[in-house]
Amino acid sequence: MKSKTIKSISMMVMFAFLCFAQGCGFIINDKNEQNSSDGGQLEEPMAYDPFKPIWEGDIVYNETVVLMEDAEGNYTGNLVFAPTEIISIKNYTLEKEFDTKRFAMDGNKIICTDIIGDESDRFDDIPFMTEAMARGDEGHDEFGLDKMGNVCFTEGIGVVLHQIAVTYRHVEKWDIVPTYAGDKLTNFKELVESGTDVEMFLFGDSITSGCNSSAFLNTEPYLPKWGDAVAGLIGKKYSINVTTINGSEIGGTSADGLGNINIQLQKHYLRADKAPDIAFIGYGMNDGSGHVSAAKYKANVQGIIDAIRTEFPACDIVLMSTMLANPIAPQYTEETPTYLAKLKELCEENERTVVVDMTSFSAELYKTKKGLDVLANNVNHPSDFMVRAYVYNVMATLFK
Repeated sequence: MKSKTIKSISMMVMFAFLCFAQGCGFIINDKNEQNSSDGGQLEEPMAYDPFKPIWEGDIVYNETVVLMEDAEGNYTGNLVFAPTEIISIKNYTLEKEFDTKRFAMDGNKIICTDIIGDESDRFDDIPFMTEAMARGDEGHDEFGLDKMGNVCFTEGIGVVLHQIAVTYRHVEKWDIVPTYAGDKLTNFKELVESGTDVEMFLFGDSITSGCNSSAFLNTEPYLPKWGDAVAGLIGKKYSINVTTINGSEIGGTSADGLGNINIQLQKHYLRADKAPDIAFIGYGMNDGSGHVSAAKYKANVQGIIDAIRTEFPACDIVLMSTMLANPIAPQYTEETPTYLAKLKELCEENERTVVVDMTSFSAELYKTKKGLDVLANNVNHPSDFMVRAYVYNVMATLFK
């Protein structure tokens, strides 16, 4: 069943993204006008900037990975880069830290040399997964895991609690860096640079609604949904209030969006005599799994743009090119990657329209990472490491 995620957040305190005196940490707190479904807030400071892009600096913070038993009986997983130094290894909630001496490295492969106990008490120590659990053949009762195709699946915390978070130094570089396009959003740029409060509209599928950040899952470390985090960072950057409306629909396709856009605009803006200054349109994941053609997808998204611009011609548009599903899950289809080119065409054909490319980013990530490492449901919803990527890719595309 589809359920609608509709939320309004007024950024009256800049989302409480406050740097420490050293400039190295954030307080993440999105409690303003937040309904209970958002899951709470992290009111203690994180000792790192969760939204520092992976292409900046020589430290990756809290990269998630699931340890799996290999042919030699070791529990291993792959990191994006080959570490030169392991700084810390924690559980997903970042509340428990493990001794780095219990791990070894082989290139970008991290190896746990000291798994203690069996499957039943894995959360008393370093978590791991068996091949049977990864397939969805075990863990149904204990972890709420189900089976979807040939992989385990859950919309709860059963997958993320098996992820560990590794912070490490490296010398290798990340090649997929977005091109700044904020100058194309002339109306929005003028507003924020003049210190004017802005209205931000998010419209798309479950990923756009916020699935499955840890705040959405109501678990530590309560990382905000990507749209909320973007709003908070914009508010902090320009010392303005950013009000967000999220009219996204879980399970929605671009066709669903086309059929629903006028209802959402009427409900949230026209009746209230308000107008969105910037709209994020994020569809593609469910279109791909439904084998929607690239041409049909483009036509649907163009229809959504037209509906917004008919009522609000000054609204600037950001098109979110979806991340890819788990490459071994049924939802990973050949159609999904083809949508990026169509979104780029729409940017050329519509003024004040840009694309944020999460398709290429996720494709590059999957060259070294498995879906279990970066997805919360192991199919098509991001966990915190990928949610953070959504945020910093948006910010790098829109702002210098």
